[in-house]
Amino acid sequence: MNTYNSLFEQELKKLIELEIERIALNLTMGMGVNDISEYKLQVGQILSLRRILDMCDEVNQIIANK
Repeated sequence: MNTYNSLFEQELKKLIELEIERIALNLTMGMGVNDISEYKLQVGQILSLRRILDMCDEVNQIIANK
């Protein structure tokens, strides 16, 4: 049985993963990348979004251990 919180988490993770895919596609197609600083910014966004996904898993572990 999914609670509201677990459904929220699942949908949030889906949106984050879609955003990662969108940014990665832009990078591979060269869209929105005019110089190295723009490239670094977009790569940083991907890394930050992946860190958020990792933090969601960490929170679930913390809750499970309580």
